[in-house]
Amino acid sequence: FDHLFIGGTAYHGTWGPWGHEVASGEEIAWEADSSVQMGGWRVCVSSDDMPATTTDVMVTNVTVLEGECTMTSSSCIASPGYPGDYSHDGSCTMAMPAGFISARSFDTERFYDHLHVAGSRFDGVDGPQLVEVATGDRVEWASDGSVSRKGWEICHAETAPSVLTLLSGSCEVSGDCVNSINYPLAYTQDPCTIYSPPGWISRVAFETEVQYDFLYIAGEVYHGDFGEDGTELPGGGL
Repeated sequence: FDHLFIGGTAYHGTWGPWGHEVASGEEIAWEADSSVQMGGWRVCVSSDDMPATTTDVMVTNVTVLEGECTMTSSSCIASPGYPGDYSHDGSCTMAMPAGFISARSFDTERFYDHLHVAGSRFDGVDGPQLVEVATGDRVEWASDGSVSRKGWEICHAETAPSVLTLLSGSCEVSGDCVNSINYPLAYTQDPCTIYSPPGWISRVAFETEVQYDFLYIAGEVYHGDFGEDGTELPGGGL
């Protein structure tokens, strides 16, 4: 409800800007609603280089710095209460070693409950996938005072995968191939995200509901009985 806008990024809760680069003349805007008031904010502009890390310590492991987010393993963190609904007006801050962040599960109130990773904001059902972080980078979570959902679980990996890898959802990977869940039987409504190393993608079989059920590859959209042969991938999510 109360936001500080810098260069198109909205900051609220306890998640404030850190090392946010601005151009000459770029506007900083503040807006608040008429309900709850908090302690506010103070930001400073520096012409020096951006700090190398966003914490005062050298981070060697995934670490919860503050808040009620919980470690689910040595490399994974979940929102408060996960897999139950997270709390209202919640927040937490995590520090990451160098590597890549991907969501195993992600479901928050779209537009209002946010996870911030490496300068990008994630909400709704679109969680981070192989977002690169530097040593000491912070990951920030903030929820508002209304709707809550199942939340999220994110995991850290030191390197990006070198083989076809299921990042989230219920598709099935076998060797160099991936298919919809239950293939060759009818698929379910569960979405999925797959990481592909560089190479070429070609269909073995393809049949989805026209205009409603889609496979996205390297910016192209496939549906119906149209599955492209020989789509080149530079490496990344399907």
